[in-house]
Amino acid sequence: MRKAFTLIELLVVIAIIAILAAILFPVFTQAKAAAKKTQAISNAKQTTLASIMYSNDVDDMIHPAQTWGGGGPATVGGVSTSPWTWLVMPYMKNADILMDPQAPGPLAWPAVWPVLVAKAFQPEMGFNVDGLAQVIASTTITHNVQGMTNVANPADTVLYTAKNSRSEVKGLTTPTGFWWFGAGTYNIQLTVQQPYCSPDPTVVCGYDWGSAQFLADTILARKEAAGAYTGAVSMRGTGQMVVSWTDGHVSSKNWGAMTAGTNFGKLANGTWVSGANGLLLQDKTKYLWDIE
Repeated sequence: MRKAFTLIELLVVIAIIAILAAILFPVFTQAKAAAKKTQAISNAKQTTLASIMYSNDVDDMIHPAQTWGGGGPATVGGVSTSPWTWLVMPYMKNADILMDPQAPGPLAWPAVWPVLVAKAFQPEMGFNVDGLAQVIASTTITHNVQGMTNVANPADTVLYTAKNSRSEVKGLTTPTGFWWFGAGTYNIQLTVQQPYCSPDPTVVCGYDWGSAQFLADTILARKEAAGAYTGAVSMRGTGQMVVSWTDGHVSSKNWGAMTAGTNFGKLANGTWVSGANGLLLQDKTKYLWDIE
């Protein structure tokens, strides 16, 4: 007599497999997210070390957000230009570390640019330009970069953070489209905005933190994970911001930790406090975004 499984036994086995899959798939998803976060932190660490090596070779000065002329790798607005990513490229020789594996990925590279150049102009790490440079009020908004030794608390001063991918930008279809203020200034795609934007008219606020701001409404289509409400500083699937500091270490923080010293947060109606409705710098000694 031949032996075989009964239909009931087969159904029981299938049910057990389905239950195990339902249990394990979320675990695999979490493990994958954790692995991507680890890689993002590693990329940020390597980029930060490259930045520090750059500073060591230029009299301890922090790199600018962008330079113009001098044979930069691409022409923007009729002028050759080098983003900060290109300035530190000789110290890392790998544009992949400018990418955030937690992000959905950038737009397709422009056919006229080498991949290395394209990634340098579309980084998923943003520079804290307003915190580490002094604004000069002029018709071409520029910045005077600071020296590393000018930073009072290197372990508590933001250098870079994870930022939005260009594929997350609302309505953007071309990788070569930039938001900038003209030749001699900088492309805000290379930077992130600090939480508190001073009312000083000489300070450039490319976008703000909070609700109903240009970044949330016009650029990032209210994608919280991409940084729509946090100055393009991205909170990925883990809800954490990958941050590198001017002393060279890298960590991940939630938005509450990154807005220390301010009243940034969510209001009772679910919207965010913002510059438009009362974001204040209350304790400068706790603020993580300037050199003081």
